[in-house]
This record gives sequence, C-alpha cells and structure tokens, in this order.
Amino acid sequence: MEGIVEAQVLELENWRISPALQRDIRFETQLLALLDEYGSGIPQVLDVLRPVTIPYSELRQRRIKATRRSRDVKIYVNPPDGMVAETKMANHGLLKLWRMAYGSHVVASWRVS
Repeated sequence: MEGIVEAQVLELENWRISPALQRDIRFETQLLALLDEYGSGIPQVLDVLRPVTIPYSELRQRRIKATRRSRDVKIYVNPPDGMVAETKMANHGLLKLWRMAYGSHVVASWRVS
C-alpha cells in the first residue's frame, strides 16, 4: 500500500513540474486577469463560445418563406402581320418561330412593353 502511495506522490510531483501544466496555469491566470479587467466571468465566456442551439420546430416557425417576384408580361407585336404575343418567358413558341424567321435582334425590337 505504501508503494502505491509513493508512486502516486511521485507522479503528482512530475505533473507539478511538467511544462504542459505550467503553460495551462499561466493561461488560466492570464484569462482570469483579463476577466477581472473587463468585469466579466467564466460563465459569460462560455456563453460566447457555446453554439446556440434552437429546436427544429422553433426554426420552422421562424423561417420566413421567400416569395419570388412574379415575372412581368412582355408584349411583342409583329409588324408584318400584326400578330401579338404576350409572354412571361423568353421561350414562348411563337417567339421561337419569329426568331427563326426574322432573327433574334429583329424580334427583340418588336417588344412593346
């Protein structure tokens, strides 16, 4: 029994003089000095370092649904035959036919609004 106690005492003495422990003690004293200087404490530091966890159900309630802006209606008037094409997209079937027949730049110039 005495041999076990002596071994533990020797191990404790080795820990006291270890550089890692000295570095940790130095860090702790510097940290406590800074906390005193700024009037803060360890609980406040831990609050800053801990990630904020919010339950998933609360996140779903907080989530704001992003709504897309509706596209504007574009009106094209074909001057040669007077046909009108109203579309919200550029891949309208009639516009595709006009582009193939007259060219993209010409059809783009037919846009009224």
